[in-house]
This record gives sequence, C-alpha cells and structure tokens, in this order.
Amino acid sequence: MKKTAYLSDAQIAHIMSLPPLSEALPYVFQNGSVLGGIVFACTTCGVEFAPENVKGTITPTNTHAALLTSYGLCYGCKLAQPCNCRLADDGSFLVQGPDGWIKKRYAAEPEKSLLSRVKTFLLTGGLK
Repeated sequence: MKKTAYLSDAQIAHIMSLPPLSEALPYVFQNGSVLGGIVFACTTCGVEFAPENVKGTITPTNTHAALLTSYGLCYGCKLAQPCNCRLADDGSFLVQGPDGWIKKRYAAEPEKSLLSRVKTFLLTGGLK
C-alpha cells in the first residue's frame, strides 16, 4: 500500500536545494567499478523522471559501499518520491521498497574463473 504524505515547506526547500543526481554520476568505486547511470520512474504514473528531476547525492560509507539518497520529482502527479539505495562495488545494490530492501545489479556479475568453477563442482558435487 502506497503512503502519500504532505511535505513541509522546509522539506520542500531541502529537496529543491539538492543537486541533480546526474552531477554525481558516473560514480567510480576504488576498485574501478562504475555506476554510470540510473533510471527512476514515478511509482504512480510510471513516467521516467528526466535527469534534472532526480535530486540527490551519493555518499561513500566505506571503500566498498556508498549510499544513494535521492528524490524523483513528478510534476504531473505533484509528488516527490524518495529513492534510497545502498551501492556496492561488486556491481550490486539494494533499493528500499515498500516491503523492505530489494537486491538488484547495476553491472553484470563477473565471470567465474575455470579454477573457481572446478572447485565449486568438486566441493558441491556439481550442484551449483
């Protein structure tokens, strides 16, 4: 169930003062992993937000992770929709949904080496 709350003038001013999230992209982790871009859509009408209508920041939490805090502004629905993500340098991220955190990927999983696949086969009897 979606919840809609009215924002105070101070909350609106804070959101509008945030830079466009596109200014923080591409985000490069210390291991070279890159978050090049991200697409958000209004959960009410389904329209993708234009880059200038996604306000927010990416804050490193350690060398392997960062916190993306943003708001998508849908002028058609007159909504500011929060989007919080926990980014990891392995190409995965957790996005906060209505029922908890959902794991997704912003980059393909790295190929496992032949040695790694042989070890998995030998240790699990080929079950993985």
